[in-house]
Amino acid sequence: MNTQLGPARGAWLVASREIATRMRGKSFVLGTLLMLAIVGGLVGFATLNGGTERTAAVTARSAPVGEALRAQFTASGDQLELRTVADAAEGERLVRAGEVTVFLDAGPGVRAVVDNDTDGELRAALDVLAVKSVLDQAGRAPEPAQVRALTPADPDRGSRLALAFATAMLLYFALLGYGITVAQGVVEEKSSRVVELLLAAVRPWQLLAGKVIGIGLVGLAQLALVTGAGLAAATATGSVTLPGGTVGTITALIGWYLLGFTLYATLFAATGALVSRQEDMQSVIMPVMMLIVIPMAGGLPLLLRNPNDQLVEWVSLLPPFAPMLMPIRAALGAAPLWQQLLAAGLMLPAIALLLWLGGRVYANTVLRVGARTKLTEALSRK
Repeated sequence: MNTQLGPARGAWLVASREIATRMRGKSFVLGTLLMLAIVGGLVGFATLNGGTERTAAVTARSAPVGEALRAQFTASGDQLELRTVADAAEGERLVRAGEVTVFLDAGPGVRAVVDNDTDGELRAALDVLAVKSVLDQAGRAPEPAQVRALTPADPDRGSRLALAFATAMLLYFALLGYGITVAQGVVEEKSSRVVELLLAAVRPWQLLAGKVIGIGLVGLAQLALVTGAGLAAATATGSVTLPGGTVGTITALIGWYLLGFTLYATLFAATGALVSRQEDMQSVIMPVMMLIVIPMAGGLPLLLRNPNDQLVEWVSLLPPFAPMLMPIRAALGAAPLWQQLLAAGLMLPAIALLLWLGGRVYANTVLRVGARTKLTEALSRK
């Protein structure tokens, strides 16, 4: 007699089992506390507003002005590094690329070039330096520093950077952490032979879908909890002024989490099914982990330095990297709506393809124990 459940009921039975098990586990509590600690640390750092590191490009003629400005920042507890350039053209190029904070051009007076004029401390320091230079030259009328911004000022730039960094951290830990949880769950069920009992009631694809849905919903609940706590803390302390479009950024964060988790979790489950021991799991899931780690380690620093980086812009459209990079670009206000929709549209067929391939690998290997199954064999088995 066939005791297997219907498609939707079978998948939800597995999902509800995962939700009940995971939310009662210590890993959920510890993971939530860790993410809350990270968000709390970000809010606390913004509240303390410690010393800021800046770099100034100078020519041979403007080097004395740079030394005077560095001494002024050092006295106030901040840091300023000096970088010598050949001419004004190179200095402006470095400012545009985000490699230096300011370019100090040769006089008369204090002349500076910045990317945008939102750094109030830097502007104030330049004005003070301009007044000091006037005092050293009797007979000249005091005048402020001549500061030229290459791009229009964005008063929300600091808030956008903080929001983008927080978005990246939350997505990184949620996608990577719960993706690995999916793989661990698959291997545990194989090694304990629990999977044989489960497959007596549900089909392999229902087991895979239920596992992805259940663990994904647990991750979504944790993400919503941490995000809400972070916004409440930021609002209560006043450490961060939320920029316009914050609600849209949070909505995009949730949407990209759902898309990214579906894609990555399917890969984690399929690769985890290739082995039956926890000791072998790390080696098979490493390529999937790199799809999350590489854009985080390589793309985030580039975007925080230059939100309009063209390489990251194009890479963020591709399905393997879009779940990490596109939400960060959206939080920075650097991703037009059409690019976000295009990236999401490309994700859908990629997810459908991976669900089909992952389901096939999972069905062909989930009952195999012992030696590691080769991927080619997993795909070709009937």
